[in-house]
Amino acid sequence: MKFYITLTVLLLMLFSGQTYAHKHKAHSHSKTTHQKSKSSHQKSKQSHHSHSRAVTEKSFSLLSPDGKIEIKITDDPDMKFGVFYQGKEIITPSPISMTFDNGTTAGIAPKFSRAEESENKEYIDPVVKNNDIRIEDSFNQLTFYSKANYNIIFRAYNDGIAYRFATAFTEPVKVLGEKATFSFPSDLKICFPTPDQLYSRKKEAFNYTSLSTIRRNASSVPALIRVSDSLKVMISEADVEDYPEMLWGANDSIPFSLHGNFTPYPTDTKQITNPNTSAPQNSVFIAQTKGTRQYPWRMIIISDRGTLVPESDMDFKLSEAEQIEDVSWIKTGEITYDLKNELQTYPIDFKSGVTDASCKKYIDAASANGIQCILLNEGWYNLNSNSGIAPSVNIEELTGYAKQKNVNLIAWVSWESIKDNLSSTLDQFRKWGIKGIKIDRIDRNDQWMVNYYQKIVNEAAKQELMVGFHGAYKPTGIHRTYPNIINIEEIPLSNKN
Repeated sequence: MKFYITLTVLLLMLFSGQTYAHKHKAHSHSKTTHQKSKSSHQKSKQSHHSHSRAVTEKSFSLLSPDGKIEIKITDDPDMKFGVFYQGKEIITPSPISMTFDNGTTAGIAPKFSRAEESENKEYIDPVVKNNDIRIEDSFNQLTFYSKANYNIIFRAYNDGIAYRFATAFTEPVKVLGEKATFSFPSDLKICFPTPDQLYSRKKEAFNYTSLSTIRRNASSVPALIRVSDSLKVMISEADVEDYPEMLWGANDSIPFSLHGNFTPYPTDTKQITNPNTSAPQNSVFIAQTKGTRQYPWRMIIISDRGTLVPESDMDFKLSEAEQIEDVSWIKTGEITYDLKNELQTYPIDFKSGVTDASCKKYIDAASANGIQCILLNEGWYNLNSNSGIAPSVNIEELTGYAKQKNVNLIAWVSWESIKDNLSSTLDQFRKWGIKGIKIDRIDRNDQWMVNYYQKIVNEAAKQELMVGFHGAYKPTGIHRTYPNIINIEEIPLSNKN
């Protein structure tokens, strides 16, 4: 499945009215290069080619394999990048940097010892297929090596560009801030979700406006920018691990620019809704992490064909290969649930609601219509207890009944109600016969919560449980690393519409 389809199709409808179509595979004739080793069953047909040179000039150029996209990079006096599509400037010089508590500010007055160019062409065999049985991973890469123990890596794909920082510090560090800037040549139209605060239910409406009118400091990505009637760019990120999600706001110092906003590291939490949603009290830094690591990719998808944006696999290709050894149990399928019908199952001769009788009615309907799963939605267990099943539900009877009907049960849970006993709770779910979980009421995007996402899917994989995230921040490619993630979503009215 394409994790960006839900968001970007809505955005593109506002811009062009184009509809979703099957993916047209890009064909590259570039040579291939070395990159981090991946699982053997995920990647194949790869070869290697790269070369290094001393850094003497102050500007560099990196082309996509098909030559249509060009990244222009300067480091005089500070690191900036710009992007051209078929000779047309779409991103003007945009400063990037990271500030650490060890005194290093990567990207400011950089002193690079060398730059290494490389080419890549290989194929990924995804565990969960979408439109592609195989995904072509072709890009050109330019890596700058600093004398201050950090690198800046740029990639050019046929459908966009990406960059990231990497560090090789000997001690853990705190990230005090990151400058991620995206500057545009004029007052272009933009479409984006508009939360009221850093912590939100992720159900905000999409706003369609001009860059010059943006005043918010905590809008969500992805953001879709209309360069022309045919040319669109989407700003997002990939491979987000041990780091907060990137938000964005207007950059008042650079006209028609966006800049990254990052939720500070949480030091404590306070309740903001009943009783399972909490917002942290924040510190003055955005992350505390190990000194040697790679940071998230900042990603721009570029398309002169509207359907290519939701079809893009860039977030998948930029993310780490799967961390699950045995993936044979991972199965996808259709699902239905009670809230789709306002908890009503008429005509019936019993009281509707979250009860054994209602659940069996849904199991029967799913079985009769070839639907593989049903969701045990909110109400089947006590929100304040990870073991207190609602008295109207006999979970073992339901899982046994569903098994007879060849239907899988997915259990809704609030993230906060299971966080203190996550491993034992998921082990109990498996013993009951539940096949997956839907995690709800997340509403956060700080470093702690990003790490908790990974903890959930890792523990779920140990119990062979599928995972869906609801009320979640945007997809960033984690479904490649953990293919037991079957969905990441939150759209207004999606519960009932």
